[in-house]
Amino acid sequence: MPERQRSFIETLADTGCVATAAQHVGMRPSSGYRLRHAPSDPAKDALHSLYG
Repeated sequence: MPERQRSFIETLADTGCVATAAQHVGMRPSSGYRLRHAPSDPAKDALHSLYG
């Protein structure tokens, strides 16, 4: 998993806020939401474990 995605997911887990996590890593919130609909990969699996 790329470091940027890892950092996004860690920040999201800490804050519970996609916008805050996205801002922390320099991406748009829509990119964070898009990860949930991406083909299966570690980032998507981590997001699903947090948000079902």
